[in-house]
Amino acid sequence: MRQRHADVAGIEWQWVDIRDILEAVPTASIDVAFDKSTLDAMIHGSPEVYHALKEDGVFLYITYRQPHFMRPLLNADNLWVMDMDVLSDDDSAFDHYGFVLRKNNVHAGP
Repeated sequence: MRQRHADVAGIEWQWVDIRDILEAVPTASIDVAFDKSTLDAMIHGSPEVYHALKEDGVFLYITYRQPHFMRPLLNADNLWVMDMDVLSDDDSAFDHYGFVLRKNNVHAGP
């Protein structure tokens, strides 16, 4: 992504292990976090992403897991305001789901 978008000013691309995000980036310093299937393998990381995002930051999460399973897991602590879209086409045997998570500003925060 860094090479593909080298001509776009003002973007810093970082590849960070979700388990180490609190050590890798300062609190409330990220505008956008993106995950494609990491949380499918380990239900962990949502609170860490929450701390790393700026107050108006966005967490984009793509998963094959059904929304009725993922919503409670992602939002067990009421950290997020969530929107979700089905990402599929007619040729696909399985749907993917795109979640857009924004900080729930009424939450007192951990």
